[in-house]
This record gives sequence, C-alpha cells and structure tokens, in this order.
Amino acid sequence: MMLRLVIVLLFLQSTMSSCPPPCHCTTTAGQFTLNCVSSSLTNIPVFRDSIKTVQVILLDGNNLTRLFGYEFFNAGLVDLRKVSLRNCNIKTLPKNLFFSLTNLQDLNLSGNLISTLLSQQFSYLPVLRTLDLSHNALSSISSTALASLSPSLSHLSLTGNVLTSLPSSIFPLLSSLRQLQLSDNPWHCDCWLAGLHAQLVRKNAVPGQTACSRPLALLDSQWSDLLSTDFVCKPA
Repeated sequence: MMLRLVIVLLFLQSTMSSCPPPCHCTTTAGQFTLNCVSSSLTNIPVFRDSIKTVQVILLDGNNLTRLFGYEFFNAGLVDLRKVSLRNCNIKTLPKNLFFSLTNLQDLNLSGNLISTLLSQQFSYLPVLRTLDLSHNALSSISSTALASLSPSLSHLSLTGNVLTSLPSSIFPLLSSLRQLQLSDNPWHCDCWLAGLHAQLVRKNAVPGQTACSRPLALLDSQWSDLLSTDFVCKPA
C-alpha cells in the first residue's frame, strides 16, 4: 500500500514539474492535456519530457499573432491528437506550422482573422478528421489548400466567413465528409457553385442554414430548397 502511494506521488510530482507555466496539465481518458487557455501566451509553449507526450493542447484565448513554421515541432509537441486555437487573433498560418503532427485528428481554428490558406496548408495531417475554420475572414480558398485532407476528413466547418464560392477541388473531400457547415457566408449562387450543389444533393448532404446572397432572384434562398439547375450564370 505504501509503495503504491509513493508511486502515485512521484507521478503527480513529475506531471507538475514538466508542465510549462502558466499552463495546467491533466490526464483525461488516458490523454495528457496541456491547458493553456487565456494564459497571455504569444507563442506555443515548449514541452520537454522524456516520459510523457502531450496528446491535447488547448491554446484558446491567447494572442498568437506571430506563429512560425515548425513551431509545434520545435516545442516538442509531436504526438498531438487535438489542437484548439480558438480566438487567438491568428491572421496567417505559416508554411510548415503543422509539421510532424501526423497523429492530429482534431484542429480548431475558429474565431480568428485568417483570410487565406496556403497551397497544401494541411499536408502534414494525414489522419485529420475534424477541421473548424468557422468565424474567420476567408474570402476564397486555394484550389489545393484542402486537397491533401481527402480521404480522412469527416467534419469541415466554414461557417461565418466571407466566402462567395468554392473551388472544384473540394469535391474529392465529399467522399469522406459526413458534416459540411457553410452557413453565414455571402454565397453567389451561380454556375460556379452548381457542381458543388449537385454533388451535395447526390450525397443527400446539402448543408442546412446555407443561403444565397446573389443573384437578387435567389436572395436568402436556402440551398436545400434549390435545384442545381437554379445555379446559373448570366450569358456573357
């Protein structure tokens, strides 16, 4: 009994000593979590431990305006399953930011100021299942920005951006997507979106609460109430 108590105390002591301040470390459902929510951080905290690896890191509410390539790798965070970067004033995602995160399954980037995505932005994330890009400033998406996420991605949220259209490269993602959220964007429901709408209809996956902003004839019309043939362009 005494030996067991000593082992538990040693484990707790090692957990506390390896946890970078001002973050808090916990283990939930077998996953070691680094909780750094609203900790006035300006960069990714460094974690070095010869025994434990971090599976979950929560960085919501920090001022991470200057992220750098390889930052998670350089911080010793290479076995992450979940990363939450909500409301961190992020404007850009540097190339190679997610380098080595080959086990990452859940990435939350909602509530930031991201306006563009680089080509192959998420190429280091082969098993990513959930990507939340809601409530950013995305006005367009590169034709290759999301292509590397097929076939692993099952949940994608683009809600609350300023998107008017989507590239055809998103079509391969539809093979594995179970949930696609597109509401609160000023969609131009023209011929450029007709193909996407048709694909979603065939999969019975037209997202709810997704309305047209243009043309005037379709203003506020819900995608779920429209036919793909309604998405037309004016003759040149």
